[in-house]
Amino acid sequence: MRTERVAPCGVTNAASGAEHGLSFRIFGETGGLEWHQEEPNRLVHRKRDGIAETVTRRKDPLVSEAARQVTRVEIGHPEGYLEAFANLYSDLARAVVARMRHEPGDQIDRPFPTAEDGVKGLAFVEAAIQSSALRSWKTVEVPST
Repeated sequence: MRTERVAPCGVTNAASGAEHGLSFRIFGETGGLEWHQEEPNRLVHRKRDGIAETVTRRKDPLVSEAARQVTRVEIGHPEGYLEAFANLYSDLARAVVARMRHEPGDQIDRPFPTAEDGVKGLAFVEAAIQSSALRSWKTVEVPST
């Protein structure tokens, strides 16, 4: 097993006015790694000889088996994308179970879209299609429920 010495690092959570910007820059004796939250699918490997290689998140032979096992989706779909749907489905399932047990449905931690929300979304899409065809703004008309 080979070990490398790592340069001392600086850490701060005091970045006034910055909303994001999580990044890592790790340097060792033979090179360094750089990753930025704003570009989560990209990792820069800087070799000691000055040649930088950009590695993108993907399921292919360049990615280790351990990394492939924890990568559930392809590039372009952040991991949070799956989590959002998992939360949506689990919330809906809990609401269905609560209804089947004749329990109040307002015990759900997070709200999820309802049939009424779907009707509003379809009304918006219809208005957008009409606006495009007429080349003028069309008012969104939501049917009363």
